[in-house]
Amino acid sequence: MIILTTAYQDYALEAFEHRVVDYLLKPFALSRFVVACNRAKDEFDLRKQKTNIDNDTPDHFFLHVEYKLVKIEWRKIHYVQGLKDYLKIYLENHTQPIMTRMSMKSIMDKLPARYFFRIHKSYIINISKVSSLNKNFIFIDNIEVPVGESYKDNLSRIIDQGI
Repeated sequence: MIILTTAYQDYALEAFEHRVVDYLLKPFALSRFVVACNRAKDEFDLRKQKTNIDNDTPDHFFLHVEYKLVKIEWRKIHYVQGLKDYLKIYLENHTQPIMTRMSMKSIMDKLPARYFFRIHKSYIINISKVSSLNKNFIFIDNIEVPVGESYKDNLSRIIDQGI
């Protein structure tokens, strides 16, 4: 949590681009400082609550695969590829993807939003598995996963998460 205090107003816009909680222009009143501190505390509480929600997320879920239920640990998912009514789920230590009848929206509901991003109408990636990226592709190991035009805004969120 950063509250920036300065005598220069020229850097306010740039400061918020770096995610400061508040920007206080000197001289400032004690009441204004208290408002900034309360804003920082609220932001801290919100982040802490989000972390607790993530910690409550189960580490697995079950999917119907070839007439049986298969346990999938979301941490092992590299990426998901959508094919009309089916999904291919690429997992670490599996040579073949798991195929299930499911929609992209349904699988996104099962995955923790903090780690999984939809980057194409047909692809969802696990941010923790990304090795590099550019404006058109995300690389998971040596696999190139395309980034759709309408999903390029998600790249900034991915970068903010820190690959």
